[in-house]
Amino acid sequence: MYESEVKDYCRRAGSLLACSRAQRQQFDRLTRQSVQEYLQEVPGAPWPEVERTLGSPEEAASAFMESLPPDTAEHWAGAHKCRLRLAAAAVCLVFALLVGVIAFFVITKGVAIIEKETTIYYLDDNSSMPPLPDLE
Repeated sequence: MYESEVKDYCRRAGSLLACSRAQRQQFDRLTRQSVQEYLQEVPGAPWPEVERTLGSPEEAASAFMESLPPDTAEHWAGAHKCRLRLAAAAVCLVFALLVGVIAFFVITKGVAIIEKETTIYYLDDNSSMPPLPDLE
């Protein structure tokens, strides 16, 4: 009962948690367990009442973070910043690559020009072939 509401509640609270995936799953299990226990005590309770008992997602996330070791939030905040920096570097790299490709096509007008020189010799039956030019 209230599976979609519990899932939405856990998603909203989970976005505020600075912890590992396993710890978020633990939070989800604890929340589902709390909802089931409350519904056993008060069968047929409406969702707003159940949510009021749980508290707001912000309050639940804050209480859960307080139960974790103190350095957990700092560790995951640092990891989040590192991921953001890597994502920003990747976006900048892709942007620079696109600028380079566009500049190449603007300068060359979309065509790479290759110059090639061909020399044709017409020989008579009595004439000999002149020496070949040095290509180096």
